[in-house]
Amino acid sequence: MVTLHPPSGPVRARIALPGSKSVANRALVCAALAGETSVVKGLPEATDTRILHQLLQERPARMHCGLGGTTLRFALAWAAVQEGEERLVTGEAALLARP
Repeated sequence: MVTLHPPSGPVRARIALPGSKSVANRALVCAALAGETSVVKGLPEATDTRILHQLLQERPARMHCGLGGTTLRFALAWAAVQEGEERLVTGEAALLARP
């Protein structure tokens, strides 16, 4: 088991990551978990990344991930640590039929 503790104060950092949909999605989740204003630049034009970005900004009760498996996994992980809030994380039928 991994236990994560919030930092005792603000974290000020600039991180340069290689460009990829997977790395971009991770950066978006980290920014959403930071709890403060974060700027993520240079996001790819991938549909999965666009959908995840929108979901993390709007934080709807029903998070529809389209066809993106990575989007669904990251949205589910983010939703799981939102205390006191319930969310339905779902997607297209083809995504939900995948193992």
